[in-house]
Amino acid sequence: MQDITFNFSKIGDEELQMGFMSKEEFHEKWRRTIQSFTENIDQDDPEFISIREAFMQRFKEFGFAFDNIHEVMECSKALNEVLKKLAELQKRNKALMRKYNGDAKFARVHKRIREENAQRKARGASPIISGYEEEILEALKAIKLDIDQKVFDRNDILKKDAYFEQTVMSQIKQGMDTLGIKGTRDDRVFIQSRISSQYLTQYNATYPGA
Repeated sequence: MQDITFNFSKIGDEELQMGFMSKEEFHEKWRRTIQSFTENIDQDDPEFISIREAFMQRFKEFGFAFDNIHEVMECSKALNEVLKKLAELQKRNKALMRKYNGDAKFARVHKRIREENAQRKARGASPIISGYEEEILEALKAIKLDIDQKVFDRNDILKKDAYFEQTVMSQIKQGMDTLGIKGTRDDRVFIQSRISSQYLTQYNATYPGA
């Protein structure tokens, strides 16, 4: 998306200025929109994916060549709407992150549990950990503390995926038992797979080829 070029060949600079926008300002707004997509901390969020797909579909249909100032202004308006939606979504993401001391990994895990619980509620099934946000937060923070300590004590633990996954499962069971949270093995597997994936993805991105 960063490499897309817009064609204003039929629109003069004076006409654009009448629409209160220059070509440079339009391209800057496009750049900020792409940056907002890139910087969102949760690329797997269904709401984020929906915004991105709608955005791409719009420009797939309308193209990147403008024949008149009306088309430019309509596109600019659409970019404003996308920027607003992404800013609101990122604001909520960061608010959740702060509850995990800035750890985006657990903010994403929390959201995956929240989404799964919404689906379970719709079909009358029991939630993972709890149906209450604060109880999910309490449990995940306890699990996070234990896992972070394991990683700190053994900085090579993330080099062995299977062993790390077993360690995470053990800490999840221990944490849930300590807090008196009942859950099935499937519940623990759900949590374990999301947490392990977050740690391993972060590690592999930080130390590629390690």
